[in-house]
Amino acid sequence: MPNPRLKRFRAAAPVAGPWPPPLPRPLLRCLARVAASRLTLGGCGQVQEHVPTRDGPKCREKWHNVVNPALIQGPWTAEDDTALELAVAEHGAGKWAKVADHAFHGTRTDDMCKRRWGKLAAGEAARHLKVTLRASSHSARI
Repeated sequence: MPNPRLKRFRAAAPVAGPWPPPLPRPLLRCLARVAASRLTLGGCGQVQEHVPTRDGPKCREKWHNVVNPALIQGPWTAEDDTALELAVAEHGAGKWAKVADHAFHGTRTDDMCKRRWGKLAAGEAARHLKVTLRASSHSARI
């Protein structure tokens, strides 16, 4: 049986699932006050005080992957794709943090790079398959 005296020390239980569609104003206000350089795993307690239903690491993740105004949320350009390809050639697929930092200097996240690379690789594989199928069907007709 839980100790009733400890109830006042327990934080609100973290909520699983998606964040509400408009980001909570307390989170945005707090993120504006806390410098991004101070928003580390240890410093997220300040943010969590304003959004008690999310734990510190989730607040940090939301900032770094979604809310950060330095991020480019728009579509990928041909120049972005070229920069991504060059960075992957240099650092290798799987080193997404290095790729993102080298190619985009904080404007695209490692997760964005990984997802885009998957789409580019899938498109390249599909094009290669079409060429192979055309060649094999052409040779079968001869």
